Amino acid sequence: MISSFEYTPRNLAELEIRLSFDRLQPSRTSVGGERERAIRLYEQNTLLAESLYGVLQGLEIALRNSIHAQLTASLVLQLYLAQLKENPQMSGPIGRVSLLSLRELKPPAPSGISELQL
Repeated sequence: MISSFEYTPRNLAELEIRLSFDRLQPSRTSVGGERERAIRLYEQNTLLAESLYGVLQGLEIALRNSIHAQLTASLVLQLYLAQLKENPQMSGPIGRVSLLSLRELKPPAPSGISELQL
């Protein structure tokens, strides 16, 4: 689809107001202060960000789930070691069963941290 938008001085001024001067400032700096080039650069940057969104979203979820799994595994070991410290007799076969039992515990599903917007 071809856009019929015209980069007239009036339209550019309106866009700068609507997008905000501060938001456009990095683009303006990159192109030597030219308003039209800055807005076109901003548009290209937005298109690039849109194209990467799906990939980055998947990467973020995989990373977050991996961190959750590592933290959970560490917590299970810490719980076992704390139990072992309190009950030294757990170091035998019963203790190994206890560690296996701890590993079988289902950790809570990621909730609060999974809802953070990075």
